[in-house]
Amino acid sequence: MYILDVVPLIAIPRNQDQILSYFCEERLPAGSLVEVEIRKKKVKAIVLASKGLAELKIRLKKEADFELKPIDKVLKGQPILNQHQLNIALWLSAKYFAPLGLCVKAILPPFWSKKTNKYDSFAVRGRRVHRKKEPYLEVFLHSQKLILIPEKIMAEYFLEKHSKENPVFLSGSTSSKEYFDIWQKVQSGEIKTIVGTRVALFLPFLNLKEIVVEDESNIAYHSDYTPKYDTGILARRVAKEYEAKIIINDSLPKVETYFEFGEKTLPKKAKTDTSFANMVSEIKDGNFSALSTELKEQIRSAVEKKNKVIIFVPRKGYAPYLLCQNCGYIHRCPKCEHVLVVHKKETGLRCHHCQNIQPILNVCPNCNKSVLEYKGLGIEKAEEKLIKFFKDRNITPPKILVLSGDTPPKEEENIINQFKDSTPVILLATQKILSYQRLLKANLVGILNLESLLNFVDFRTEEEALRTVFILSQMAEKTIIQGYDSEAKVVKTILSQDFKSFYEEELEARKDFNYPPFSEFIKLTFRHRDQRQSEREAKVMKERLSQEVRVKNYEKELEIIGPNTGLKEKGLCTQEIVIKNKLEIKKRNELLRLVPNTWNTEVS
Repeated sequence: MYILDVVPLIAIPRNQDQILSYFCEERLPAGSLVEVEIRKKKVKAIVLASKGLAELKIRLKKEADFELKPIDKVLKGQPILNQHQLNIALWLSAKYFAPLGLCVKAILPPFWSKKTNKYDSFAVRGRRVHRKKEPYLEVFLHSQKLILIPEKIMAEYFLEKHSKENPVFLSGSTSSKEYFDIWQKVQSGEIKTIVGTRVALFLPFLNLKEIVVEDESNIAYHSDYTPKYDTGILARRVAKEYEAKIIINDSLPKVETYFEFGEKTLPKKAKTDTSFANMVSEIKDGNFSALSTELKEQIRSAVEKKNKVIIFVPRKGYAPYLLCQNCGYIHRCPKCEHVLVVHKKETGLRCHHCQNIQPILNVCPNCNKSVLEYKGLGIEKAEEKLIKFFKDRNITPPKILVLSGDTPPKEEENIINQFKDSTPVILLATQKILSYQRLLKANLVGILNLESLLNFVDFRTEEEALRTVFILSQMAEKTIIQGYDSEAKVVKTILSQDFKSFYEEELEARKDFNYPPFSEFIKLTFRHRDQRQSEREAKVMKERLSQEVRVKNYEKELEIIGPNTGLKEKGLCTQEIVIKNKLEIKKRNELLRLVPNTWNTEVS
């Protein structure tokens, strides 16, 4: 008789035990798959450990009230995950305070639960290479390299770049058949180089020696589903698990990465033709257009020379908001209170948070006056202004393309191909274009309304704005940045290319405010239909945590901020508590176990 420690592949609340024990008549290896019963439901589970009953008699005697159940059946008696993968799942659960079952499930390939017998041979057969004891085996197997990319659209570029290494590509959209083939060949060591999105980190590597993280700062590296992990941080842990080297590549590094690796992460100074158009001066000179005089002239010249132009517009839609000039009322989403964005092509006001659409009103619902104005600049308005510019000057307009987050994938591919193949051509684009930084080159880049990149209440705003402007400037021979503040730190850094000073100042400021990398942020969120109830619950939670901090003498390691009222989510009132933490993971998680299951916990 054996006792199995298993991880049910379901979301067990994080303040409850994540590993359960059952008895079994046979010893099963770690990573094998069984079926167990939890609250009268059949649930699949992964075995973590298997121990003989004799080894545990003392423990069982002490826990006389502990009722041990048998497993229902063995589904796969051979491991379907290796020990490295199990260790990574355990780390994910601890680091991000996520249900262990969901962390294990995230590592399992999409074909693991298929009922067809095509995947019956799915089992971990590889073993770890012990570098010190068996150097000859390492040479024989060669080494494996993983190149991480944030999005599938970058695959072609990196597959071509590493073509001599015969790489394979893996992403979340890879078919089960192909995924299975790659999984088997990676664990046997047959595949040496893998280009993949973040799911590739979970492959059963036999002899992983190097991980390259391309474009670490790309937002696509952040998982939207539990476990909500940062791919760059996970890649570091995977490298440590396999004793592999890690290389971080980025246009401009995250501040945390600069802090970790130093100046070698910064780009070298290069000769660039970048200028700043001060829109305050433009208005004083009588130019009320969205385009500066210099940018207009450069666009005209580029079209005349049959060149390529990229115009970057930070905002989607026609205008960021609809304003009543009489009472100052701004239209907000009735479900989540986010500001509604004007979309003229859809003839509606759209919430970019919950996708709710409202009709465009002619009368203010607050004061009943008909003095509503579209405020700010969106990509639709920029297109309108550009067409008007050519019409006013009797210039035959070139092909004008528009690329944004609203562009369907098939149309997106068509737009990119048209831009590559056409001259003259102008591409109006939002942040979506950053995914094509290596694939698209232009003669001119115009960046409209720089302040739109800076108007966010987030300590990473300036860093992200600088990176966006820098990437765009690397895509063209000439770059014109339009804004209202020539003394803005982002502008001065781009023009001087003194990146070291920027990062050192950022680190100094973050240290003063105890921001990452000098602490980690934990956001606790509570939602309820009743505003007063949500406020009461948040107040109780804050006091409960504060009391525990005092009892454990954690005042120097923990700072609790809030609760603060957040924007509504699907009609629910929101309360948020933010914790700045310096505690080690084990102590931090003991504290977080005080948080009820009705709260959402997110570690960043």
